[in-house]
Amino acid sequence: MFDHTALQYIGQILFPFGFVLLPTDGTRTAVATDAGLEIRLPVARRFYAWTDLQSYDLDPESLVITRKWGPDLRFATAEIDDVSLAEWTLAERLSDD
Repeated sequence: MFDHTALQYIGQILFPFGFVLLPTDGTRTAVATDAGLEIRLPVARRFYAWTDLQSYDLDPESLVITRKWGPDLRFATAEIDDVSLAEWTLAERLSDD
């Protein structure tokens, strides 16, 4: 019989590091719904209810969505497909700083 104990310990150490080492293309997609804003990443999704978001600031280079608690959400305007639609959607839900 083979003792799996060593393999289990090594797997517990190496397995979590595998997620960090996986390359991703770094793309993210933001989707506005009636309930809030969903950020889709290559390996995860994050949801922010409209009540958790405070305001937004749009300039020619960036869009910053301020959260009531936690770090702001930042997007480069060059990566936004339709800036005017994004601004209209946020204006319906949040205040413009």
